Amino acid sequence: MVSISADDGERLANVHVELWRHGFPAACLRRFNTLHVAVSAAVTDDILVHCAGPEVRIGFSSPTSAPGIQRALQESLWALGAAKGNAMNLARYAEGPSWLGLTSFEEGTALVERLLGPIFAYEQSQEGDLIVTLRTYLDTQRSWQKTAAALFAHRQTVIYRIRKISELTGLDMTETSTLAKLWFALQIHEAMHN
Repeated sequence: MVSISADDGERLANVHVELWRHGFPAACLRRFNTLHVAVSAAVTDDILVHCAGPEVRIGFSSPTSAPGIQRALQESLWALGAAKGNAMNLARYAEGPSWLGLTSFEEGTALVERLLGPIFAYEQSQEGDLIVTLRTYLDTQRSWQKTAAALFAHRQTVIYRIRKISELTGLDMTETSTLAKLWFALQIHEAMHN
């Protein structure tokens, strides 16, 4: 399984045609600016880079069979995150440099579950926009006003939600290390569910 990312998703529209022209059938699914492709293990890095184009990021999973396709998709997304994070055009799962200091999908999943799991559990049982609020709060450099404006919410609502995140996770939201951990977990979660 291969995940390919480009700034302009339209650039990925003909990857399957190019693979077919090189004698490699492929099954594809495109979501936004990422293309997921099931290809033969015989497809080399050079062929894939040639077919996808020069300005893309590519993540390869370990070889798999049909029953392991979901796992392979997770691995290819992890490898794609490693490619992006290390400014590489192509990365293979469990080979080369780590991504954000983690070496496997399992490590990433464990970190996301440990840090963001209580928030996801709360959002399933209650109506809440805690994850969206957290992402926006971090993206706006921890500005209450900018976060409120971006979410079309009152400043006090944002303050309440950030306090709720602190309560659920047991983390001190005034600590830079806490914010770094949560940002890190959000990056991994978003990459694995891209």
